[in-house]
Formats: sequence, C-alpha cells, structure tokens
Amino acid sequence: MKKILFLILAFATPVCLLFPSDLDKKYTFSELYDLNFKIVKDSTTVTNYFFPWRVNGAYAFSNFYFPSRKDSVYTLSYKNPMPTNKRLEVEMEQRILLPTHQATTGQVIFEGKGEALSGSYLVIDGLNYREECINSDTLSLPLVETLGKYALNISLKDAELLNLKFHIEGESETDAWVGFHKLNIRIGDKDIDSYSPRTAEATFDPGKWTPIDLANNDAFKNIEAIQNKKIIALGEAMHRNYSINKLASTFIEQQIKKGNCKLVLIEYPFERILLFNNYVIGKEVDLKSKDGYQEFCGVLETIRAYNKDKNEQDMVYLGGIDYNYFWDEQNNSFSDIFNYIVWLNDRLKRKELDYFALALLEEDKSKTFSFMQKNKDVLQSILPEKNYEAIDHILKLSYQTGLNKVNRMAMRDSVMYLNTKFWVSNYCPANSSTIIYAHSGHVNRISTHPAVPSLSLGYYLQKEFPTEYTALLLSVGQGSVLIKDQLSYFNKREISLPVPGSLEYQLSKLNEDVVYVPITSEYDRLIPVRFIASHEYPSEFLPFNLFRRYDGVLYINKCKDTREFINPMAKLMDKLKSGSKLTDEESELFNQEMLKPLKESGEKAERRKMKIKEIKERVEESL
Repeated sequence: MKKILFLILAFATPVCLLFPSDLDKKYTFSELYDLNFKIVKDSTTVTNYFFPWRVNGAYAFSNFYFPSRKDSVYTLSYKNPMPTNKRLEVEMEQRILLPTHQATTGQVIFEGKGEALSGSYLVIDGLNYREECINSDTLSLPLVETLGKYALNISLKDAELLNLKFHIEGESETDAWVGFHKLNIRIGDKDIDSYSPRTAEATFDPGKWTPIDLANNDAFKNIEAIQNKKIIALGEAMHRNYSINKLASTFIEQQIKKGNCKLVLIEYPFERILLFNNYVIGKEVDLKSKDGYQEFCGVLETIRAYNKDKNEQDMVYLGGIDYNYFWDEQNNSFSDIFNYIVWLNDRLKRKELDYFALALLEEDKSKTFSFMQKNKDVLQSILPEKNYEAIDHILKLSYQTGLNKVNRMAMRDSVMYLNTKFWVSNYCPANSSTIIYAHSGHVNRISTHPAVPSLSLGYYLQKEFPTEYTALLLSVGQGSVLIKDQLSYFNKREISLPVPGSLEYQLSKLNEDVVYVPITSEYDRLIPVRFIASHEYPSEFLPFNLFRRYDGVLYINKCKDTREFINPMAKLMDKLKSGSKLTDEESELFNQEMLKPLKESGEKAERRKMKIKEIKERVEESL
C-alpha cells in the first residue's frame, strides 16, 4: 500500500518544464514531452524525460487513483468505493514549445482506451508568444475497452505554444479506468518529430539595471515601478528560500519606515491570520509552533517592531490573501475561526464568545450566520476592531465556494482577489500603499499555470487597479530551498543552476549580489524563468512572457543559507527513489514517520473534543 500511495502522489504532483542545454543530442518532441506516456522515469528514460505531464493541482490531492502500466499503456484506475472521491476524475496537462513553423493548421491524434467513463475530452489551446490563447479546439474521447484512435484538425496560425489538457471523468460510484498510449501531433503535413525542438529566445539584453545594496536604508528608492502605487506585489519564484525571504522582509521594512505602507498581505489563510495580526500589533501570542511562523517570521517581526511605540491609527496591519480550501469535519474555515475565538476567549473570558464558538460548530451553517447577525452589535463590541467584519467576510465567502474540493482549489485565486479587496478597503487608508508577498504564480498578470491553471490574483488586481497595481518578480540564481517531497515532508535541496537562455542565466552575468531590472518591451517574448511551487519538481524553468506578467525583477545571484535542516525522512525518501530497499530499522522509522501525521491529527481531535466539552459546561453553568 505504501508503494501505491507513493506512486499516486508522485504522479499527482504538478510539474514544471526544463529547457535543456543539450538539445543537440537530437531528442524528438515525443521524447522531450513524453508523448508516449512513459510517466515514471527509470535509468533508460531519464535522459529523454524532460517535460513530464502534470496533473491539475485542483485534482491532485483530493482525487486518488491507482497508476499502472501494461502493454505500453499507462493506466489510471478507480476502485469504488474510495473515501476521498466517488468517481475517477482527473485533469492532466502538457505545454509544448512548438518548433518554428509557418503552418496554419495541424492535427492531434490520441490513442487510448477506457471503461465506465462518462465525460472525457482533450482541450487543445494554441498560445502566441504573449501567452494569449488564440485558438481552442476540443476533441471528444468516447473511449472503449479496446485501443482506439481519436483525431482532430486544429488551427496553428501564430501558435508558439500548444497546451494540451485531458479531462477524464468516470461514472459515479463505479469502477473505472483510462489508458494513455500515444499522442501524435502533426504540424501542417509533417509529424512533429520531423522538426527539431527549440528552446525559447536564447539571448536578450537585460537593459538598464540597478545594483541593490540591502545595507542601504533606502535601497529601493530608484525603482520607478513602485512609485505612487496603491498595491505593490512581490512575487517569489519559490517559497522558503532564505535570501528571497530576507530580500522581501527588507523591502517591506523600508517601505513601512518611509511611511508609505500601512498594510502587508501574505500568502496565508485569511482565517488563521487573525491570530498573527494580534501578534504584530503587540499582543502576547505564542506563534513559534504555529504553521507559517518560520516562513514569515522576518515579515512578522519587522511589523511588530515597527508597531511597538505606535498608536492604533499609525500601526501597520497584517492580512492573509489565501483561504482554507480544504473542507472536512476538523479542517475548514469555520473550525479555523472556532480555534481563534477559543484562543481569544481564553483571555477575555466572555460568555458571549462561548456561545459564538458553539454556533460555529453548527452543522447547518445558516444557523451560524443567523447567530452572528442576531448578535452583531454584541460581538462587534467584544471582538478586536473589525474582527467581526473579517470573520463575517471569510465565512460567507468560503461557504459560498461550496464543499467540492476541486472547485475550492480551482477558485483559489479569485478568492485571493476578494480577500485582497476586503483588506485594502478596510485597512489601507486612501493615501497609503499595500504590499502583497506571495508566489509569482499568483501575483503575475496572466495565470497560475502550471499549478492550478486559472486566472491569477494579479490578473484580477490589474483589472481592478489598472494604474495602481505593480508586480515584481523575486528570483535567485544559485542556492537552496526548503521544499516538500512527494509525501509532503520538508527537505533542504539545492536548486538547479540557471539554464542557458533563461532570465536567471543572463542576470548572473552581471556579477552583482542583488540587482533590479525593469521589464521593458525587450522582454515581450517567451523567456525561460525559474518557477518552483510547493513540492519537488524534476525541473524548474518555464517559458513566460515577462513583459505581460511583471513590471520588474529583483534578482539575487547566490543564496547564502547556512541553516541546518534535518528531516529523518529525507534520506529514506532519497533511498526509495533510487530504487534501493530499506533495512528493517529504516522501514520501522519510515512507518513511524508515515503514521506521525495520523497520530498528531488524533491528538488534535482529542484536544478539540475536550475544549468543546469545556465550553459546553461553561455555557450550561451560565444558563
């Protein structure tokens, strides 16, 4: 079962694209983009497995299936019943950088089979160099148990990228499977493998650039893109990189001290940020053990130190743009607010908050909202300023997105946008600015590709604040990152060296520790850029149009992270991925570590149960 779980998660992880520097070895498109669906790499395929297929992140961790291979067919099977999903449902994507061509039409031919499928199709989008979808076609896939071919003529006029998305859906509560055998692509009258693969633009002029001295108290004063902007977004190319975190903290600190910034928003759940906000305005809160503190401690401590001698109207506030997109009995937006109210009432000792805490546990959430509306004046007088409005906003918004886990994840960036609007309208005065610190996949102006393909937070903010929104990319050339492995255990890993032709490769030639480069029309093309999300990827670079995505780049040449990070699972996972067997002692440790989350979850549930009992007893005594 452990092996099955590992394979499921390994395939469920969304992946990025690498632009290899050794394309002169004459790899075909089928090899580079895995058009034969090899999926799991081994010693014979590692050299030609550059661009793996990726699963839409909205489906990756809420829908489970069993991968296998038989007779050159890669199969995903669903066995009813499953605790997480009632049917086989998955979206799998690939994005191909097309060869230089003059063709206006082409053809896609898929070979596959399946059983008990109710709605399956392949969406083929042609994108131009600006990452704009210019053509879209859909191939219906009425798959049967025997291998069949399904073809569609497509438009390729002005297309430089071809985005392929399989949507597979099985019949409800029924065993189902789908088999992927081969995908043929024709450009004009030629097979795609008759063309030589190309990289994105190999060279470009980085243009005007400015060295950044982080020891200077006004290091960013010459960045024109941030002047007179209402919302300044810092988009990190990866989470948990020491130097990027330090750069972002320094930027935020200097903007706050200049008196420009009154609100800082981070990529953290709205529901859980209320506790953090108490900390930054000076309350005694033990955050050291809280999820997210280590990642954002630089930002948190910067704001807390600034607020130390400030009155309430001059303080800087902290907000969370994200939300709890999971939904189960113990992990949802209402349970998060319950935890916050419990923490608050441990200090305030108000019976009204006990009533509120129990109302949050109502299975019928209309009763929760009814309680809040009925007791609005009382709750507003007890809760910290604007806490009632914040709680009302996030609970209604989260509830309105529904309980479907796929939809909740797919709507993540639109929720981020609505959360941002709430924070800005309630906590950022008219003549002040807001800084957003999040992943570049969210703050750019185009999309969240490749993680959960959708319109990005930056897309919505650009429409809402067309002249007042600016987005800066924060990237690094060399160094390390704390990143989750396939089983979501954190490891410290070295990032890949910049590939030739990439943004980072060109900026490394400047030989500066930190530089700022404004994005001009010179970048209005496809250029490989580093993109690392939450989990380990086989590769780290994607072709992006920087001109449409960002206004500037803050680049760090080398990350200097001397921190030690020891994870008992790291060596075990590395050993398993290499194909080696674990010793009996290692297997025992592996099992202990695998069961630890379940044990911790059980302990958390027991503490929650006892707290609810305690609150009910107090309420009964007060009646």
